[in-house]
Amino acid sequence: MPTRATNAKKGDPLSHREEQVLRLLAAGLTNAEVGRQLYLTENTVKTYLRRVLIKLGALNRTQAVVVGVAMGHIPLPAGSVPVVEALVRPVEIPAVGA
Repeated sequence: MPTRATNAKKGDPLSHREEQVLRLLAAGLTNAEVGRQLYLTENTVKTYLRRVLIKLGALNRTQAVVVGVAMGHIPLPAGSVPVVEALVRPVEIPAVGA
């Protein structure tokens, strides 16, 4: 029998609770710490995290945070460089022997 986590599809919108979990992960909290903050069991946090990974097309929690920032799920502090710009900005590499 399929679980709700496996019913999630890439591109589906995040639920309010999934956004909360993603934002707390971005703050560096562990699954256990997220659970304490949101009054959830660690297993429930893992289920939400699986759904977030699927919906964002991410392979791990770090990639989920990067995609979450790029998609606007995680607000950046004022004056910070948007992640997408930072990732696509050309990097100047000095010539060898210069």
